[in-house]
Amino acid sequence: MNFFRDKELAERFAADNVSEREKLYYFLATVIIYSLLTSSFITSSADVPVAFTEYIFDILLLVLTVSGSIWIYNINKKGDNKDFIGRYVSLSFPIGIQTLLLAIILFIIIFAGGFLITLNIENFNVSEYGLFSVLIGTMFLSLLYYYIRLAYAIKIASRPLS
Repeated sequence: MNFFRDKELAERFAADNVSEREKLYYFLATVIIYSLLTSSFITSSADVPVAFTEYIFDILLLVLTVSGSIWIYNINKKGDNKDFIGRYVSLSFPIGIQTLLLAIILFIIIFAGGFLITLNIENFNVSEYGLFSVLIGTMFLSLLYYYIRLAYAIKIASRPLS
């Protein structure tokens, strides 16, 4: 991997000398770097303490994204093993829109259902526990949907033409 010499990497791309596996490594490294740069670990200020649950959320999101991306890469590899990044990014757009709509619906359903359940529990702080549970539940179900749909689409895109 080229960590600093972008011109050398660009030359290798021009010569079609970058394998799909190496592209996966660059992709995963980029995901990890940007996830860390936008996480609560970096963006929190000393004046405003970050809840432990936000760190858990950041870590789970990173783990799901990396493991889901590796799963998708392996599906593409079992097909024609071509254009993993192009397929991943392009197919992620319509699937991402579907996932966003699903996440909004799930958030409303889970939050409303959780709120109705907690009405009967004394001394339960909905704002402390409920919102985190709703976010984690929504994130998990949405990402599960996203990666299942992406896996299905990658299988179609990477199958050899008959």
